[in-house]
Amino acid sequence: MFRTIFYAARTLRLDMLFFSVPYAFVWARALGASTDGLAASGPLILGAHAALLLLALLLSDTREAEAGREPRLMLWRDRFVLDADAQSGGVPVLALIASVLTLVLLVVDPAAGLYMILGAAVLLWHGTRAMRRKYVLIELAAPALVLAVPGLLVATRLLSRARDMYVGEMDDVAAPTAHALAAQAAVHPVLGASLLGAVALGLFVMLCLLRDAPMDESEGVGSVAAAVGRPGARALAWVWAVAAVLLASMGAGWQWWGWGVAAALGVGSMGVASCLASGAYGRAVSVWAALHAVAAAALVFTAH
Repeated sequence: MFRTIFYAARTLRLDMLFFSVPYAFVWARALGASTDGLAASGPLILGAHAALLLLALLLSDTREAEAGREPRLMLWRDRFVLDADAQSGGVPVLALIASVLTLVLLVVDPAAGLYMILGAAVLLWHGTRAMRRKYVLIELAAPALVLAVPGLLVATRLLSRARDMYVGEMDDVAAPTAHALAAQAAVHPVLGASLLGAVALGLFVMLCLLRDAPMDESEGVGSVAAAVGRPGARALAWVWAVAAVLLASMGAGWQWWGWGVAAALGVGSMGVASCLASGAYGRAVSVWAALHAVAAAALVFTAH
């Protein structure tokens, strides 16, 4: 039973929720500081974001499996332990969940709903692209689309909402309400958390590409690791790791989140550096995924 559940969870890519739910939770909590439809849109954004990410990954994996190839960007690379029933049943279920949440979001918050629809179209299109071009610059495109751009849009909404509150209250009260102050105060933490998540996801993708470079080269799949070779890709991975630690430390220093986030990513970065130095690319993926999960949990409990 446990083995079946494990394979089903692996097939559905539930481990990737650590790159969605914690950061969407930060967005939802920040939006909850505002009134009207913005407060209600937070949980909808969280659910739709997670469902769309899993759906795009599952569609991509299904396409690769049908072509007899191993799925890429997985925590553990082994297509023979994927659960066929979970793979075939997961697509319609996730599609239904994502569709319902997005439609409700479109009613509650039209701007957020439209972005979710646009993001879903891009994710699903990319997930079903030909494999030879699917992973070109994926280490930049995936973090931007999944976390950086949504975080920027949420921060923009918060800033706009705070400005509208200030303007509306100028003739009525001497000081802004708690909602306006909370919305304004959440802008920088939302941007910082989104950028931190994007860098963490970019490093995860880069490590997967490093691990899969020989297979990509043999199958003619384009990726940065195949283009510049493992030495160049290793250097890029180290840049991503240093950026993650710097961002986490900066956010902790500015009290956007607790030092536990920086500590977990710092340990993870050291572990990744050790694995890369010894050529243990598969282990580097696992180490970073595990320590990022710890940092993401710390972010949920300590983000302000």
